[in-house]
Amino acid sequence: MSVAPLLALLLAAADPAETVVWTTDDGPRTVVGRVLLEGGDGGVLLEGRDGALHAVAAARLTGRTPTGEPFALLTSEELAATLAEELEPGAETLTTPHFAIASTASPEFTQWAGELLEAVHAGFVAEFPPATVPTPEGGPAGPLPVLILRDRAAFEAFAKRPDQAARGVNPALSQGYYDPVSNRIVLYDFAGSPSPLGGASRRESVRDRAANRQANVATVAHEAVHQLAYNAGLHARLADNPIWLTEGLAMQGEATDRRTPLGWRGFDDGANVVRSKAFRAFLTARRRDRELRDMNPLEKLIASNTLFSDPTVAESAYAASWALVNHLREERPEAFAAYLADLAALPPLAPQTPEDRLARFRKHFGEDLDGLWDEVQTVR
Repeated sequence: MSVAPLLALLLAAADPAETVVWTTDDGPRTVVGRVLLEGGDGGVLLEGRDGALHAVAAARLTGRTPTGEPFALLTSEELAATLAEELEPGAETLTTPHFAIASTASPEFTQWAGELLEAVHAGFVAEFPPATVPTPEGGPAGPLPVLILRDRAAFEAFAKRPDQAARGVNPALSQGYYDPVSNRIVLYDFAGSPSPLGGASRRESVRDRAANRQANVATVAHEAVHQLAYNAGLHARLADNPIWLTEGLAMQGEATDRRTPLGWRGFDDGANVVRSKAFRAFLTARRRDRELRDMNPLEKLIASNTLFSDPTVAESAYAASWALVNHLREERPEAFAAYLADLAALPPLAPQTPEDRLARFRKHFGEDLDGLWDEVQTVR
């Protein structure tokens, strides 16, 4: 679907289910779902029962038939079975209270990952209650889809598939990712082969190794926060969201601790030793640079997403995003909640200009970006 017609998209009735058929380069595609948006040219944005989104151009649309039934997401068991079909034969499934998982990893790692995801879900619900931010009571409605590959090689092969590569996934730089289009988290078994011993020894060997891989634990938590934030309405899927916000929010949940059974410490008020260290290094480097020391980086960080695709400054952009979100949540919670609600109303696939981004930010946090930057630099 082209951008121009999407700018005029109107909200369509979301409750009735339809069978939608369209052509693809690989042949016809049929999905039962609900039409979220309909363009003046006849194109549609469709949500399937598995939670995936499909932007269907009018020229490719061949049929829309009401099912006569209200739209309903797949059950946990149905979704897990659907996910298993996306992996190689022999994939196993696991359902937890809020997640549906298909996995080619060891059962022990899959169970550990399910427990960690549930812990992050509980932490998210406690950290972002409806009284403080625009989220539903109890968190997002599930089930939420998760794919776990057996090892790093299988993960990279999956991420290189055309449907994944088209989303901009770079497997060489990723330990896991959340895809807002398909709504799936994609991970891999980073604990390695279980102990040859059986029973509890086998299970504990996997759990111990997984919990000790702190960077990987942080990645699982980070991607889970992404999925939860998008499904709880803090971000709009397929909207032109500011990366500093989506990434900064996800980094609030990266705190890890080898002493805990799952290796995760919880949100802990957004504390993040790794990002804090990177932020302090960023500030130190700026003070040593005559050209940069008096420049405020917030305007560029807020106005554009380009910093995150520049390998020379991406790490600093992430660190500054963590610090900015941490500060706004702690010191300006009401304005931050209003800003999130404003962003959540952004239309799908409609680009935002740098001027749009800055104006929206200033509407909620004021014109004094220099004063704000002085405050953000105190974040530890």
